[in-house]
Amino acid sequence: MKPYDIVKDMTNTRSSGPVFYRRDENSGAAADLYKKAIGLLARNDTSSALPVLRQCIKTDPAHFMATRAVAAIAMKNGQDSTARAILEAYFTRFPGQTLRSYKLGTRPALLTIRGFSGTRIIPWRSDDGTVSTRFRGGHFTTRFLVENPTYPEHRYTIARDNILRDGALPPFGAMLNTIADPDLESETLRTLETYVSTAPDIVLLNHPSKVLLTTRDANYQRLRGMPGIRFPQTHRVEFDNSSADDVAATMTRLGLDDAPVILRATGTHTARSTGLISGRADLDAYVRGGLLNGPHYLIRYVKSLWRDAFFRKLRLFAIDGVLYPVVCHLDKVWNVHG
Repeated sequence: MKPYDIVKDMTNTRSSGPVFYRRDENSGAAADLYKKAIGLLARNDTSSALPVLRQCIKTDPAHFMATRAVAAIAMKNGQDSTARAILEAYFTRFPGQTLRSYKLGTRPALLTIRGFSGTRIIPWRSDDGTVSTRFRGGHFTTRFLVENPTYPEHRYTIARDNILRDGALPPFGAMLNTIADPDLESETLRTLETYVSTAPDIVLLNHPSKVLLTTRDANYQRLRGMPGIRFPQTHRVEFDNSSADDVAATMTRLGLDDAPVILRATGTHTARSTGLISGRADLDAYVRGGLLNGPHYLIRYVKSLWRDAFFRKLRLFAIDGVLYPVVCHLDKVWNVHG
């Protein structure tokens, strides 16, 4: 049996429902197997490490670090879909994790919600040879949200429909939805919205129905007519094997052929996929002689300089009507990123 068949092992193992766990992964037979595998990976002996990791997961199916290590190896080998399948199977069965157990059971816990439908997986190796994965995109961090927290905290990752099953969640006092990007995690947001509709009495921060309204095109439709707001024309377009000629025709149809336009794939950040189209040469360079597929944004470019010299990017949290700045980037290049 191939080492990556742990996907089948995890998917075919039946249980009464999603398992919310708090587990010490540093002791026991599975921990010994994991340490052996990490030692092999530190010597770049992947072929020997994979069956050990698989045995570790068979011994303890909830071993998160071993599962992440296998997914990271799959990604390193160019098998991104396999890596995602491994992690999705894991989160479907083991979606929960206790992050902080301060007076667990005696104080109301905070339950933070994450999604996995569109979040990017990043392979990662630490200095000691530990191989794992990181998750990037689609969420905001809670790391600096509360200073010196003194309450228990759980994390729940929604994969497929796990949250909709009976007994999926532990007791909690409040739920915090950390999903912030409806382009990447719309599927998860709708699943969470379905769950919330069946539990109207829960204390919920960052309602999924509100987050779903914050796509770039939806923001344009909601905010463009408000006094004091200038919102550049923004459209979401689904391309299907579209050539540069097709994109140009779409821009003409939308009235965007008379000014520079920002073209970007939805759900991408940090300048990935983003281009400024000032003419046909820019469009040809963006498409690069190929074809565009999937949802993209077409945004009218509006030049806005601070002190007539700098482009500026600001990001703020709005909490109870108070604005809290979290990002301020300045640059002389229009595409400002930190």
